[in-house]
Amino acid sequence: MSNEHASERLLAASRVTGADVLFLQVVEHIAARHGLRKLPGQTRERIEEVHAEFRRACAESFERRLGHEQALQSIAVLESAPLQRFLAARQAMAPAFSQQLGELQKRMGDLEI
Repeated sequence: MSNEHASERLLAASRVTGADVLFLQVVEHIAARHGLRKLPGQTRERIEEVHAEFRRACAESFERRLGHEQALQSIAVLESAPLQRFLAARQAMAPAFSQQLGELQKRMGDLEI
């Protein structure tokens, strides 16, 4: 794999680790705080620049902590279809789990210790 291709693959780190979702949540929070449903063009362009910097920083951090080969292997596993199906299912189940945990917490609150 060429260095250019490997670098491009490492940029997937922000997406497969969920960091991109956090970045977008911050952007949405900032927009909501300013009462905006849609960001002005110039602001969107600046956010895209910052997002590109963020993705590079995530890739560098991922590679620094895991090493080059292990980072590439980890990204390949994280992008695999079975793991992506698992992660989507886990996310879809989160509301039900949260409700069940809330009910369990109420029942546990009645325990005398």
